[in-house]
Amino acid sequence: MVMRLVLEDFSDCFEQGSTNDSRLLHSDKSDRIQVCQPNLGQGYIQEIILGDDISLVINNYRLDRDLIIDKPKHDSSVQFSFPLTDSDARYSTFDVCFGLRVIDIMRSRQAIFKVEVVFTQSTLLTYVQEFMARML
Repeated sequence: MVMRLVLEDFSDCFEQGSTNDSRLLHSDKSDRIQVCQPNLGQGYIQEIILGDDISLVINNYRLDRDLIIDKPKHDSSVQFSFPLTDSDARYSTFDVCFGLRVIDIMRSRQAIFKVEVVFTQSTLLTYVQEFMARML
């Protein structure tokens, strides 16, 4: 029987990791590494800071429990996600977050391996305006 866990933030699943982790394909001292808490699953999230307002995030983990993330406030950002495995590997996603409540349901036993390009709030408005102008 798989237990469900409700968290206020996805980062509560992870704890501080090290850039010396042998699972990482590449790392730099400035990277932010988080490893999955052993009681919740295995794997890591690596954030590579590319500039003041953009980062590349590598997600490589598997959860052992179903998780419901009920986050009352979400920072503003734009994210492009590129799953690298399974049937989702052919599809990318584009998520725009404007500080609204976020509820995610994450299934256990599902391996996640994806890359995200994240633009922070400082470039969000400019990017969205240019994106909408091109769409019109």
